[in-house]
Amino acid sequence: MAQCERGRDRQHRQERCSLSKLVGALLKGLGLVAQQKFDRHFQLFHNELMARKQPYDLSYDQATKEHLQAIDAKYHSLIRGEIEEQLSFEPEGETRNRKPLRQPAPFEATWELRFGPKNRFRVLYGVDHERREVQIQAIGVKKGNRLLVGGEEIEL
Repeated sequence: MAQCERGRDRQHRQERCSLSKLVGALLKGLGLVAQQKFDRHFQLFHNELMARKQPYDLSYDQATKEHLQAIDAKYHSLIRGEIEEQLSFEPEGETRNRKPLRQPAPFEATWELRFGPKNRFRVLYGVDHERREVQIQAIGVKKGNRLLVGGEEIEL
């Protein structure tokens, strides 16, 4: 019978596994050669169907280096990781922690990403669709009602 392989997420694995088992059970009476052919063709079909989108390139304004210097170094890897994870594929998908900014916004940003302990970190960015690029324009820390970017308070 066809075996279930690991997928990108739980639902994806369950759907793939269920379909594979169903067709595998149908092929059970045809023998091992038919099952192997099915597995090979199913894998090719599945890979083509689930092809990943090309990721957006991430670019950082020069000022973001100064913004990071105002944040404890122990958070730098968290910040870098969240930016890559959250903004590489769907930077304009609105979520609970990713919102469009009201214009005019500081640094000419169009979006805000919130993350970290108590959602304290903010990344302000814009998206260039033609170049498939996310431009990181500011990285800051939210303290109460204030946003501090590079140690300076910014109005949102």
